[in-house]
Parts: sequence; structure tokens; C-alpha cells
Amino acid sequence: MKLLFPVILAAVLASSTLAAERASYETVRAHWASSVEHRRVWVTTLDGSKHDAKRVELWGGHITIHGRDDRTEDIPEDEIARIEISKSKHHWIQIVYGAVIPVVIGYGICDGDKSVLREICIVPCSLLFSPVWAYVAASAPVWLGWDAIDVFLPAKAYDIIH
Repeated sequence: MKLLFPVILAAVLASSTLAAERASYETVRAHWASSVEHRRVWVTTLDGSKHDAKRVELWGGHITIHGRDDRTEDIPEDEIARIEISKSKHHWIQIVYGAVIPVVIGYGICDGDKSVLREICIVPCSLLFSPVWAYVAASAPVWLGWDAIDVFLPAKAYDIIH
């Protein structure tokens, strides 16, 4: 009985990793809009080479891959065999955006003042919107916990049909 849950969990994860949705490039592009950011993406070409990306732009006729090594390359739509989009590490950006919002608002309000007083202006304006930081502090464990769960979930895979 103790092994039942791990066996069922392993079967579910194995079956979902093997199943890839067969779709045209245009269907994938329509589903994910124009770009996929803050997720890990793998693009496999027809010749079998696998490209690891931190950001992918889906254009009509080609895909632009922004690699983990800060290299950018374009792959024509006809050469794409598979696209895999990971679910992990995309919730942490909620924490980053929430932490930066008060500072950005402070800069926006004080942008017209180009003197030394600009720095003096930014602090009170940022503090005015600092309750956002309370939300970030309270929600960070939830976002990070969600990311920890997503690490174990399989990537969404698309086998591209031509």
C-alpha cells in the first residue's frame, strides 16, 4: 500500500511526458501568441539538433531562439520538428515585478525633475506605493511553492506537423 502512490505518480508523469500534441506551427503560434518568456524552451529541428532557449519568439515563417548562452538564431518553420515548453520557473517573475513596481512608479513620478532633488523625490514616492511590497512578501511563498511543484511537471510538447 505504501508504494501505491509513488507508482501511480510515476505512471502519470511518464505517460504525460511521452504524449506530445500534434499541431501545426501556426496552431502553436496562435496558442502562445508571439513569444514565450520566463520558461525553459527546447526546439528540436528535423535533423535532430536540440536548441535550448530562455526566450522564443514565434514569427510567421520562422522562430527566433534566444539561447541560454545569449546567442540568437532563426530557424525556418519548415525545419522545426518539436517544441517543448517547460512549466517551471515562470512564477518567480511575479515576485520580481512586484518588488520593482514601487521603484518604477517613483521614477515615473519624479522623472520631470532633473536636479539633485530627483533622488529625494524618488524615495517618498516609492514609499507611497510600498504596500505592494507587503503583497509580494506575503505571496512569495505561494509563487515559489508553485514553482517547486512545476519542476516535477512535464513540459508541454508539440510535434509539429508540416
